[in-house]
Amino acid sequence: MRYKNNWRQIVRIGIMLSVLGQSLHCSGYLIRAGYGQMEILWNRRPIAEVLKDDNTPVEIQKRLEHVERVRAFAAERLGLDVRETYTTYTDINREAAAWNVSASRPLAFQPKTWWFPIVGTVPYLGFFDRPRAEAEAESLRQDGWDVIVSDVAAYSTLGWFNDPLLSSQMSYSESYLTSLVIHESAHATIWFPGDVSFNESFASFVEREGARQFDRETFGPDSAELLNRIRYYSEAKQLSDVFHRYALKLQELYNSDRTDSEKTIGKSELIAEFQSELKALQNEFKIINTAALAEKKFNNAHFLSHLRYESGQEYFQLRFDECNADWTCFFKRMRELNDLSAEERRALLNIP
Repeated sequence: MRYKNNWRQIVRIGIMLSVLGQSLHCSGYLIRAGYGQMEILWNRRPIAEVLKDDNTPVEIQKRLEHVERVRAFAAERLGLDVRETYTTYTDINREAAAWNVSASRPLAFQPKTWWFPIVGTVPYLGFFDRPRAEAEAESLRQDGWDVIVSDVAAYSTLGWFNDPLLSSQMSYSESYLTSLVIHESAHATIWFPGDVSFNESFASFVEREGARQFDRETFGPDSAELLNRIRYYSEAKQLSDVFHRYALKLQELYNSDRTDSEKTIGKSELIAEFQSELKALQNEFKIINTAALAEKKFNNAHFLSHLRYESGQEYFQLRFDECNADWTCFFKRMRELNDLSAEERRALLNIP
């Protein structure tokens, strides 16, 4: 059975693409993106129907039931705007929801950006097939950019469409799905157009606090689920501190009076030091594999991507504590930041 609102949502895609096509000179990209989104919406099925289907594997049933519990918790206990997100399921027959291409100037933390109505300026392009993402990445490299291609576990259409769960997400642990549902619901709750760094860092904070609350209330304060999550976030915080420290060192280098040649050499030396520190962390970590992470060929785009998701956590924690961990109060304070510019919000989060 096709989801009853498919036609309505597909008409919305057509209207949106028509508007975008008139305002942008990238119709080919938009048409492909629109077709990919339309395919996801057209093939979705209500989760209730998938659960009743005898052909649905038991492990997928368990994942879907878990998402339903998290979704209800996010709405009732966290006050997130879940709408009809994750009430349907689509088999997409690929290993990731999408692939993002991000780029930065090689000697400055200056991202390559694209502008779209509704979401505003964004520092990445999303693709529904990896070869096109890799082709775009190679084109940017040829133009002199530092580039990365990243797997996308999930994305939010910010309420424009009722986002389904995807088959690519069914291999994730229930703990990861808890984080995913809360993170994407945070985007649907608060989103400042053109300010991806704030939006992603905000959603990361809500994900962390909300997921811990879910584990605590669902499994208990001494549960293995909660203790493992606390351990993971502790390691993630330590790793984030290392990223931030080296981002500041690189920023200082790029702002110096050295020649471009000297900056390039200095950049290589700092990244080598960064990788050595990641390898050393493996002696302390039990969950995050920093030794494998250290094998990446890091560039500015990696650092910008990390900062985009993990900046300002101390700021968010302070505001949350001032609200005595009351989500309604916290979201109200966050919405009040709408009067600030993206640059002013960036300063609040201390983003390099």
